[in-house]
Amino acid sequence: MLVLSSLFNAGDAIATIAATDSTSVEVFQTSVDQKRLSGRQRRFAGDKNSDHLALLNAYHSWEEVRETKEYFLEEYCEREMLSNPTLTVISEAKRQLKDLMIQFGFPEISFVPQTYSYFGPDSELDVVTSLIAFGHYPNVCYHKEKRKVLTTESKLALVHKSSVNCSIFELKFPSPFFVFGEKIRTKAVSCKQMTMVAPLQLLLFASKKIEYVDGKVRLDNWINLEMDALVAGKIVALRPRIEKLILLVSQDPEYANALSEQDKHLVKIVKMLCEFDAGRDGLEDTSSATGRRESYRGGMNNRRGVKRSYDDMSMNSPGGYNGQGRGFAPRQRFDRDDFSSQPNRGGGSRFSSSFSGTEMSSWRGGSGFGRGQNSDFTSVGQSYVSNRMNESYNMGNSRGSNMFQSRGPWQGRGSRGSYGGFGLGGQ
Repeated sequence: MLVLSSLFNAGDAIATIAATDSTSVEVFQTSVDQKRLSGRQRRFAGDKNSDHLALLNAYHSWEEVRETKEYFLEEYCEREMLSNPTLTVISEAKRQLKDLMIQFGFPEISFVPQTYSYFGPDSELDVVTSLIAFGHYPNVCYHKEKRKVLTTESKLALVHKSSVNCSIFELKFPSPFFVFGEKIRTKAVSCKQMTMVAPLQLLLFASKKIEYVDGKVRLDNWINLEMDALVAGKIVALRPRIEKLILLVSQDPEYANALSEQDKHLVKIVKMLCEFDAGRDGLEDTSSATGRRESYRGGMNNRRGVKRSYDDMSMNSPGGYNGQGRGFAPRQRFDRDDFSSQPNRGGGSRFSSSFSGTEMSSWRGGSGFGRGQNSDFTSVGQSYVSNRMNESYNMGNSRGSNMFQSRGPWQGRGSRGSYGGFGLGGQ
């Protein structure tokens, strides 16, 4: 995670998060009878639904006060309900991590602190979120309802009470997918340090086994993404090259500051795919005027103009979800069956399809990513269409591999548009 972060100039943020993960003491102080975070503490997360980013923001705020108004530090920590001793330990651990990386030869510019926006879109912060997903895999879960989440192999767990994603009110998340730091077992199993991620971030950074089964892209035998196989294959084809780039930088850390033109292009494409809204071209933006991301409402048996959160979906097999839910649709006013063909920015048209008995809507584009067109991407009924797939990335012929245990149309001999072992071809 730290090595990869040096390629995106996110070393300082990832070093902070890595130091925080190594600390067992809570940064946010809570009383014995009130284990949930206060509104003042939850504010550090902005609209990102992430404990890791909340801690990052809290640390940066604490660090700024310590450097500019140290006489005010204790009063600040008391007012914001932060643990000054814990943050001091994190600061020392972070300093040691950064010093070690720089001693190994990694460029100092990769570990310069960055300024992030925790409300509204921030592409640099989305890269940090993707790196968090990369570093915390295989700890992936799916939000079901209230505090309930499903972890790997459909095991039920709860959102930990100390999470910014836990509230006495029912929360509606822009994406139901999360990565988490650890599981805590008391009366029930709880997931701590949760960060919301987009499906594209899972596909690129937080999955191992990728299959194409029954018209759906399946991740690790339990997450089903309804998306074009060609687009999925080309996104997955980036992964071997990313791994090779990590190996190159590990062997020669200075290469992180002197990338070839081809690797610079790779980093640029990965940054585009890391954006939370990278799969929502032609759909309503997930951030409102106040910076809050909008929720999704169901597409089936849903009255017009009524906001709904995504419905419960039962998981009766490792294959995925069986038709219990209404699916996801952007917060728009349209009838479920009224999907007239109309062009979008990708030159495609809107269409309706079913997902194991669940109605949903999505946007169909062209075959995309390498041809300058858009393609549709629907995750558990949630519409995602890549608006960043107009970057040509034809790297020539390469021989296919099975390093991700993938089965389906992109296993075998590669074709143009693939790189580093994943192409389109025979089985």
